Amino acid sequence: YLKSYHVYVELFLKNNKNFLVRMSLINILASLNADFMRVHRSYVVNIKYITEIKTVSVKILENEIPLGKKFKKALIDRIHLI
Repeated sequence: YLKSYHVYVELFLKNNKNFLVRMSLINILASLNADFMRVHRSYVVNIKYITEIKTVSVKILENEIPLGKKFKKALIDRIHLI
């Protein structure tokens, strides 16, 4: 998953490695494949790794990520299509 810190984005990889890049979340999201989806104004996740969807968060492995109200319906609709 990806977490935005204004002009920096931290990339969290499945092998427990993290990278910090100076780029906007929108620019990174545009270059990723269709498996990635924005779930919060500061977070993008790979929907293949979602293990749980809660009322206000999604879980990827051990990490709980906030789920924004304006992104929730799109995520639910997308998950049902997979």
